Amino acid sequence: WVCAALLALSETVADAAVPEALIFSPYPSEFESWDDQVETPALKTCSEGGQGDCRQAAFPDQHVDDRIDGVRDYYNSDRAIGLISAAGPLPGRSFHSPFKVGELYEGEYMLYLAGILSSKKEVKVTERVNVLDYGCGLGKFAKEISSFGCCNVHCVNIAARQVEEAKKLDPEGTVQFQSYDGHTFPYENETFDVLFFQESYSFHTPNQCEIAQEFFRVLKPGARLIGLDWMAAAGLTEEEYRYWIGPINLAWEASTGTPEGIARCLRRAGFERVNFKDTAILGGIPRNLRPRNQFVELSKKNSNDLATFLEKYNTIQGQLSIDSFSDLHRHLYALEAMSLAIANEMYWEGFVIAHVPSN
Repeated sequence: WVCAALLALSETVADAAVPEALIFSPYPSEFESWDDQVETPALKTCSEGGQGDCRQAAFPDQHVDDRIDGVRDYYNSDRAIGLISAAGPLPGRSFHSPFKVGELYEGEYMLYLAGILSSKKEVKVTERVNVLDYGCGLGKFAKEISSFGCCNVHCVNIAARQVEEAKKLDPEGTVQFQSYDGHTFPYENETFDVLFFQESYSFHTPNQCEIAQEFFRVLKPGARLIGLDWMAAAGLTEEEYRYWIGPINLAWEASTGTPEGIARCLRRAGFERVNFKDTAILGGIPRNLRPRNQFVELSKKNSNDLATFLEKYNTIQGQLSIDSFSDLHRHLYALEAMSLAIANEMYWEGFVIAHVPSN
């Protein structure tokens, strides 16, 4: 799957000095379903501080436009396009961590959460639905949505080169692809019934509150937002975030969000019933295909031990040092930073669900 592609793109391992591990217990450490009405310490700080999107980047003093430019440059690169084009571990699936919830693949499950598909993959809607896929990469998920014949599908992407590549891969024009400037979507108010994102909002959007306002602006009353994304653990302090998530952000040009920050941004934009579902706990996903376990497997020499990471870094209760980052080995560094954070319960992937109030 994507691990093999990343390893192929990284010829050798960057030297990695591991700092002393931080020992703490984030709250809540695990949850199947969490709503931002739970008052964690981090949420309280976020509320009192009035800090925009309420999360720290790897370099918090870097201007948001610089981070947006970094995302755009990276995803326009040959390296990123090659990675996105890599085949996945499940037949016909290309998502970075493909899995199934019951009989539904991850994208189909998102359509189920949106009320478009039934649990038996039957189209439930009687009229065509206007759908926006945010941060759509090369459009593979968007074309999957279009294949059900249920929706008018639009994609918006910060990387103009990816938009052009996506159009080439969709010669029939089943999906409408457009780029944007990182701030404002090229759509009228109240255009879409559903907005989807996969690993593009929490993970790769530096200006999360600003984009949450754009989400709300282009969605119709009563519309739904359904996302699948990587997030930092709930309740992390600034120090913990920098230690565990900073290396991931550095390697991926990411600005990883927290459940508290994402929920606050969405609610401030006007969304209601903001909810998260952790794929490590959610029922119906085979254990070996849970995104968390797919990454944790990277730290194992065989199915029963963690010898590889123990040999490399002397501990799995620690994170790679930012000082050990090498752009030449960017993807391997990123993969191992993510694996260490996941193994220590600091990083997780889950579904984000939010609703626009009806008039």
